[in-house]
Amino acid sequence: MCILRLQKINLCRCLTACLICLLTLGLHAQNRDTVSLSLPQIEARFLSHNLKLIAQHYHIDKANAEIIKSKLFPNPVFSFGQGLYTKSRDTNVFSQQTYGISQLILTAGKRNKALQLAQVTAENARYEFFDLVRTLKFSLRSSFPE
Repeated sequence: MCILRLQKINLCRCLTACLICLLTLGLHAQNRDTVSLSLPQIEARFLSHNLKLIAQHYHIDKANAEIIKSKLFPNPVFSFGQGLYTKSRDTNVFSQQTYGISQLILTAGKRNKALQLAQVTAENARYEFFDLVRTLKFSLRSSFPE
């Protein structure tokens, strides 16, 4: 009887030890799937992965490209044409050929005005980007529990 009682006590101790081990492993598993981040870490992830910010950043690049494009002069256009039908069999004698060159010349400071407009547009795009960042950071900070 005494031996039986000792076996029950040992069995209870083993089961208790196993139960404590399982609970400890369960707590470690719960800690692994939970991520704790601070507010600066959340802001850094938010700013690097937000699609609105990325799109607005490309809008700034597009406006800078428009500044470069407005500084350039238009290219001249060269054209060539040759008639397909002639009455004679020798096509070089009576064939019609036309050549042309054209160049767009901007007058009255239109190029400089287009450059100024592109610069204002680029500055406006930068301001819109910073306003979007400020607005999104404010909404993030106001919804983050401290």
